[in-house]
Amino acid sequence: LEDGSYLLLGLRTLQNVDMSRVVPGGNPKATVHETCVQELTAADELVFQWRAWENLDVAAIGPPQLEDVRGASVRVSHMNAIDVDDDGNILASSRHLNEVTKINRRTGEVLWRLGGPHSDFVFVNDPLNGFSAQHDIRVVGRLRYTVFDNGNAHEPPVSRAVEYELDLENRTATLVWEYRPVPDRYAYHQGNAQRLPNGNTLINFVLAE
Repeated sequence: LEDGSYLLLGLRTLQNVDMSRVVPGGNPKATVHETCVQELTAADELVFQWRAWENLDVAAIGPPQLEDVRGASVRVSHMNAIDVDDDGNILASSRHLNEVTKINRRTGEVLWRLGGPHSDFVFVNDPLNGFSAQHDIRVVGRLRYTVFDNGNAHEPPVSRAVEYELDLENRTATLVWEYRPVPDRYAYHQGNAQRLPNGNTLINFVLAE
C-alpha cells in the first residue's frame, strides 16, 4: 500500500476438526485449511485480521465437484484475491463460496456480499446470473468491479471476464461489460482479468478446455 503497509492472504491448517458439528455428514476428523485476510504495517506489525471461519458460512462451501465440505480435507474458503475499495475498505474473493465480501477495515464487519447463497444483490442483465468459483476481484471505478468468472457452476461450465456496477439502494449488480470468447472456453481454475491504464483489459485463461 502507499504508506508501506501491506495486505496478505494467510493460511493455517487445523487437524482433527469435527466437521460433523458444522454440516450433516461432515468428517469428524477433517483437516481444515483456513484462509484469512491480514494487514501489516511497514514494520511488519499485524494490525488487522479477518478469518473465514469466523465470518463466512462454512456449511455453504461447494459444490462437491469444487470442494467437498464433508470430505477428509476442506479448504475454508479458498480466498484468492484482495483489493482496497475507494472508501478504504477491503474486498476479498472466496472461490469456494462464489462470493466477494466487502469488509470494514476497522471493525471487520461485513458491509455486503456479492454472489453466492448469501448475496445482498440481485444480478441484472447477466445471462449467467452471476459468477462462480471466481478469481481476481478488482476495483475499476465507483461501485464498479471486475472479476474473472471461472464459471465452474455454470451449465455448461464456461469462463469469462465480467464487470458489474452495484446499486446499493436497490441492491442490484448490473453486468455492464463482459468478455466471453467464441467459441466458449472453460478455465476450471486460476485466471485473472486486469483493467489496464489505457482502458484495455488483460485476461488470462491459464488452462482452458
